[in-house]
Amino acid sequence: VRNDLRPQKAAMRPFEKIQIDAMELRDIPMYAQHITQKRLPRFQYTARDLRTGAAWFAFADNNDSFNAGLFGAYLLAHLKRCGVDLTQTTFQSDNGVEFVGHADKRNPNPSLFEALVAHYTTRRSVAIFPGAKTSQSDVEAFHSLVQSELYEVENLSSQQLLLGRARTYQAYFNHIRKNLWRGARTPAMILKEALDDIADAAAAIDPAVLTPVSYTHL
Repeated sequence: VRNDLRPQKAAMRPFEKIQIDAMELRDIPMYAQHITQKRLPRFQYTARDLRTGAAWFAFADNNDSFNAGLFGAYLLAHLKRCGVDLTQTTFQSDNGVEFVGHADKRNPNPSLFEALVAHYTTRRSVAIFPGAKTSQSDVEAFHSLVQSELYEVENLSSQQLLLGRARTYQAYFNHIRKNLWRGARTPAMILKEALDDIADAAAAIDPAVLTPVSYTHL
């Protein structure tokens, strides 16, 4: 049984804690055919802010620390440009090797994802207890929604269609779609109420295919 954590989340600052996760897209039949036939991305990386419910996502051909780090840096650089104080931001992930590196930490060095998060936030990312899936419930809930509202209903048969409709869906989710569990408000509305001085653009970042993203954007 999930605890009702709405009061605790409402007491948080926007961008205080962001959950991040990777989603396997080959499990979605309508989209999986395009992975094989059109060589479209196999994975979606997603981040979701616990306070506002805002979600951001991007695509990758491989699930590894390079792409996890690239996505984290892509998002954090965007938030920094929008005036977000990243020294107050903590990233939370599961224990996937793309986020934490070797599961048994035989290599004491941080993964690329951990290093890039620390670079932008001056904080270490945190990982949930192994098997504690409900600790990632916000980002997992978004995965369920994006599967049923985007991948299973839209024609995503080319990269152009995928990126265009993903951009539209993200704008809809963050700026138009009201969340009943958050007082029937959109993430952008909550952000505006809590941090009026932060640019509204913080709730919007174009979904991208990560591998070709230039480091000059980070």
